[in-house]
Amino acid sequence: MVVATCDGTGELVKLRFEPGLLAKEEASLVEDLVVAAVRDARRKAAELERSRARTLALVEAAVRNAAEHR
Repeated sequence: MVVATCDGTGELVKLRFEPGLLAKEEASLVEDLVVAAVRDARRKAAELERSRARTLALVEAAVRNAAEHR
Protein backbone atom coordinates (compact mmCIF):
# COMPACT_ATOMS: atom_id res chain seq x y z
CA MET A 1 0.00 0.00 0.00
CA VAL A 2 1.09 3.56 -0.68
CA VAL A 3 -0.06 6.52 1.43
CA ALA A 4 0.05 10.04 0.01
CA THR A 5 -0.28 13.17 2.14
CA CYS A 6 -1.33 16.50 0.61
CA ASP A 7 -1.52 19.96 2.15
CA GLY A 8 -4.57 22.21 2.03
CA THR A 9 -3.77 23.34 -1.50
CA GLY A 10 -3.57 19.80 -2.83
CA GLU A 11 0.23 19.83 -2.98
CA LEU A 12 1.77 16.39 -2.37
CA VAL A 13 4.01 16.77 0.67
CA LYS A 14 4.71 13.19 1.68
CA LEU A 15 4.55 9.71 0.23
CA ARG A 16 4.97 6.53 2.25
CA PHE A 17 5.29 2.97 0.96
CA GLU A 18 4.13 0.05 3.06
CA PRO A 19 7.06 -1.65 4.77
CA GLY A 20 8.24 -4.55 2.67
CA LEU A 21 6.96 -3.07 -0.59
CA LEU A 22 10.44 -1.72 -1.31
CA ALA A 23 13.81 -2.43 0.23
CA LYS A 24 14.23 -0.17 3.26
CA GLU A 25 17.21 1.59 1.67
CA GLU A 26 15.20 2.30 -1.50
CA ALA A 27 11.92 3.43 0.06
CA SER A 28 13.08 6.83 1.33
CA LEU A 29 14.79 7.69 -1.95
CA VAL A 30 11.81 6.60 -4.06
CA GLU A 31 9.39 8.51 -1.80
CA ASP A 32 11.41 11.71 -2.18
CA LEU A 33 11.78 11.27 -5.95
CA VAL A 34 8.04 10.74 -6.44
CA VAL A 35 7.15 13.78 -4.31
CA ALA A 36 9.60 15.91 -6.31
CA ALA A 37 8.26 14.59 -9.63
CA VAL A 38 4.65 15.32 -8.67
CA ARG A 39 5.56 18.84 -7.51
CA ASP A 40 7.35 19.49 -10.79
CA ALA A 41 4.41 18.17 -12.81
CA ARG A 42 1.96 20.37 -10.86
CA ARG A 43 4.20 23.40 -11.38
CA LYS A 44 4.38 22.77 -15.12
CA ALA A 45 0.62 22.25 -15.33
CA ALA A 46 0.01 25.54 -13.49
CA GLU A 47 2.38 27.37 -15.85
CA LEU A 48 0.58 25.90 -18.87
CA GLU A 49 -2.79 26.91 -17.41
CA ARG A 50 -1.60 30.49 -16.88
CA SER A 51 -0.20 30.64 -20.41
CA ARG A 52 -3.44 29.39 -21.93
CA ALA A 53 -5.47 31.84 -19.84
CA ARG A 54 -3.30 34.73 -21.12
CA THR A 55 -3.74 33.56 -24.70
CA LEU A 56 -7.50 33.28 -24.25
CA ALA A 57 -7.64 36.79 -22.76
CA LEU A 58 -5.73 38.17 -25.75
CA VAL A 59 -8.06 36.45 -28.22
CA GLU A 60 -11.12 37.71 -26.38
CA ALA A 61 -9.73 41.26 -26.40
CA ALA A 62 -9.00 41.05 -30.13
CA VAL A 63 -12.53 39.81 -30.85
CA ARG A 64 -14.06 42.62 -28.76
CA ASN A 65 -11.83 45.16 -30.45
CA ALA A 66 -12.80 43.89 -33.92
CA ALA A 67 -16.49 43.97 -33.02
CA GLU A 68 -16.23 47.54 -31.76
CA HIS A 69 -14.66 48.75 -35.00
CA ARG A 70 -17.30 47.35 -37.36
